[in-house]
Amino acid sequence: MLDPTGHSRTPLMESLTVHRPTFLPHQTPTLHLRMHPCFAPPTRLLIGPREFEVRELAWPEALEFFRRLAAATTVLLTPEGKPRPSSDFLPELITEAGTAVSYLLQHSVGLGADELQSLPGTAAVRLTRTALELTLNEEVVAAGKAVAERLRQAFGPTTPSLSSSIT
Repeated sequence: MLDPTGHSRTPLMESLTVHRPTFLPHQTPTLHLRMHPCFAPPTRLLIGPREFEVRELAWPEALEFFRRLAAATTVLLTPEGKPRPSSDFLPELITEAGTAVSYLLQHSVGLGADELQSLPGTAAVRLTRTALELTLNEEVVAAGKAVAERLRQAFGPTTPSLSSSIT
């Protein structure tokens, strides 16, 4: 069931979650599939005695994760856009990044807040790495860079940090 690295791929049909809302008589029922065929296949990780399934985030979840991640990186700069000394931002960066990672694990692994709090650090890091690999896969990163470059060409850099992070 697991490959030598501790991962297994779940067949698409096993990973479908069908949401069936209640409809009023005048509404037409439609099914919303959590696992669209365009999603990367879920990855299963065996960590200790427990197997976790890690999924790529859906678009609204990915946007929220990116928003939280961006909030974490804003602590690196002063309001003028200059780098802050590390002693000034490190505690805030850890807190903000932790919020983004907690969101990522709750939505890509389906962990509740209590489960997340009881995870060993090693397990949380392995799950985070896998969730990031699925959510920020090479295709997404390349497309994001292309969009950023196009925006830079159209509007010019808004801050020195944005233009230097694109390359």
